[in-house]
Amino acid sequence: MSDRPNREVTRAANTARTFKRPGRTRKNLDRRIELLERDRKALELRKAGATYAQIAAEIGLETEAGAWKAVKAALDMAIQEPAQDVLILELTRLDVLLLGCWHKAKNGDVQAIDRALRIMERRSSYLGIDAPKKTATDFDGSISVTDGAHEELLARIAMLTAATTKGEGNSGSDPE
Repeated sequence: MSDRPNREVTRAANTARTFKRPGRTRKNLDRRIELLERDRKALELRKAGATYAQIAAEIGLETEAGAWKAVKAALDMAIQEPAQDVLILELTRLDVLLLGCWHKAKNGDVQAIDRALRIMERRSSYLGIDAPKKTATDFDGSISVTDGAHEELLARIAMLTAATTKGEGNSGSDPE
């Protein structure tokens, strides 16, 4: 078992030292730190093979259910922070990829434009800023999706048509 506090405990302690938010007292922050430490200890005990009854007795809880909740809270915290780190990593990767094709896309390279749009779509998906898809089921059982994709498709077709038309006046040379 590690005696080192996790990031959330350290963050809560730093918050308590640096400033006070309205409605948050030093006492409340100290209590939160205590609970986070208790939950961390409960998780460490569980990882070491302790039963919930043993965990409850060790950390001063009255019931096994309380021990289970403490272990679950620590697991939720352990999962939440790495997920945020992964999201930041993925967004950074997408930014690098977009930067790599941005110049060609700005200059009209159709493949680069398509790739930039796909990267931007993925970024929007990660951040949850896309409008939710609306589906409708007709009486015959068919499903139609109306999320604005057809407008984007029409815009892409117009852009490709313009690029193709522009390339036809190229004295017969292959646009690739």
